[in-house]
Amino acid sequence: MKYFKMPVGNPTLIDGNHMLIESIVKDSNKFSFVLVDVFCPDNIKAPLLLHEINNKTVAPVGYWSGVYTSIEINRAIELGYKFNYKKCVYFKSEYIFTEYVDYYYDLKKNSGKNSSSYIISKLMLNSLYGRFGMNPNLDQHIITNKDEINLLIEKATIKDVISLSNLKELISYHPNNELSDDFPEKNKNSLTNISIASAITAGARVYMSLFKNMEGFNIYYSDTDLLCILKPLPQEFVGPELGKFKLEYIFDEAVFLSPKVYGGITSNSEIVRVKGLKNPVKYNLLLTLLKKGSSLQTQNEIWYRDLSTGQITIKDEIYTLSVTGNKRQLIYNENNYFVSTKPIYINELN
Repeated sequence: MKYFKMPVGNPTLIDGNHMLIESIVKDSNKFSFVLVDVFCPDNIKAPLLLHEINNKTVAPVGYWSGVYTSIEINRAIELGYKFNYKKCVYFKSEYIFTEYVDYYYDLKKNSGKNSSSYIISKLMLNSLYGRFGMNPNLDQHIITNKDEINLLIEKATIKDVISLSNLKELISYHPNNELSDDFPEKNKNSLTNISIASAITAGARVYMSLFKNMEGFNIYYSDTDLLCILKPLPQEFVGPELGKFKLEYIFDEAVFLSPKVYGGITSNSEIVRVKGLKNPVKYNLLLTLLKKGSSLQTQNEIWYRDLSTGQITIKDEIYTLSVTGNKRQLIYNENNYFVSTKPIYINELN
């Protein structure tokens, strides 16, 4: 967020001029969102550009169309992608978060871990992206008196009304354009900006791509900001500073079965991570799942929340663990043991 330029100002549309769009994409003073035909060669071990296939977001190789940011396209060209530029919307680009990030990062770094300053600064750093990416059409909520309800009914879609003990009403509503004139202090538009939110996540993917495709590094698993690799990263990329990696574990052996499902043995402990599973699973059980067709079922406690009644229901359900290949193609050896993956190939342009 701090180290990438963001789109600012009013957008400009360019349609159908391949050479002009290409020049805009390469202009570091502009930030663009571009509709392109994509060719990704199959020799890229960790493709950068994401695409939705059967309701799953994957990073494929092959041919397809999609909308991508200029920073993604420029990095993809370095990896060997080729593009046909069809349409783009571009903005000016500027560093807009430097002071914000520096202020709250310094505040967090110089505050005690349980202090209010630490908690607030951490929240301000972690929630900024989500603020920009929120749905601008979310329902609004106000506490008002009965005299104002009729006006609200005339100019908004009422979703829910809860009577409070102080003769006030808690109203959930969806506003329209006329409402702000009568309720200026209660109908503030959501301060969202999907172009900035998209730029932030694109920047993160570009940054991680540098390491996923680094020469001489075998990568076994990755997540949003996590890498499991065969040998240590160069020291300049590791440390407590903002934007650097932190060494979490050194595994003597490890297994990676699917997104957010992995485990390993360190010199003094056993680490197993399974998203959504509350009951622990032993590492040796994960190893049994490497055999093709294997699965493991265990009891898991699930909490269900009913907003209409304010109740939480706890149920015991069966959680099934297995190797999954919905994001990359699975590779098995001659003994039918899972050994690796490769990108999914698609051709949507023929």
